[in-house]
Amino acid sequence: MSQEQQTQDTNVNSVFGLTAEQTWLLYCCQYTIIFQQYHAESNSDKKERKKLWMEKWVKATNNTLVNEFRFNDELTIVNSSLSKRRQEIQRSTPSTAWKYLILLESVVFRPYFALGIEKEDAKLVKRLIVNKDQHRKTLENIAEILGVDKSYIEKFSKSHKEALKRLGGDRVWKIIAFSAGAAILTVIAVLTFQPAIIAILAPILAPGLHGAAATAAVLAALGGGSIAAGG
Repeated sequence: MSQEQQTQDTNVNSVFGLTAEQTWLLYCCQYTIIFQQYHAESNSDKKERKKLWMEKWVKATNNTLVNEFRFNDELTIVNSSLSKRRQEIQRSTPSTAWKYLILLESVVFRPYFALGIEKEDAKLVKRLIVNKDQHRKTLENIAEILGVDKSYIEKFSKSHKEALKRLGGDRVWKIIAFSAGAAILTVIAVLTFQPAIIAILAPILAPGLHGAAATAAVLAALGGGSIAAGG
């Protein structure tokens, strides 16, 4: 591994708790969720819009991997390839915590948030919903790929729902009012799509990108985790 790659991994670890390669695997798991949701959709109009959203998400996510992490591998949803990469990562990483973090992020990830701040971006995802049965099946598949017991799907889901209840209503904004830092900017950016905040985050999450491409990359990165709007 080059010194530059080690620096990138250190930076990613300090912010997200994942290396560049582990982040790639996380995005592949999320891509699997998105693809299976598209495949399971029976309504022709919604299926087409899910396809367009998927293509936009993949482009934005690849931009993040290349520009922020200097990681050029294309996303894949092939189980055998993901299992092989997980085994390779596991051999070089003593800790197993990263596998549980990837599953946690996959459990709370919900596609079909707006990938921009224009009216067309909101229109694209209007009335697009997640097929719960398919979502569960995909999560079980992801758990198998990661080598994590499937019982953690329910554990993480339950904990996430309880956390959202505790942070519901005015309490969220009270916490924001008495907190500071990039994490708070991130929450606000996802919930309100503030262009000014997205502009601040763009050089961090989407260096080298500008305009709509930068906005989509930032929102794709932020929407991919536990702070995703509606997650």
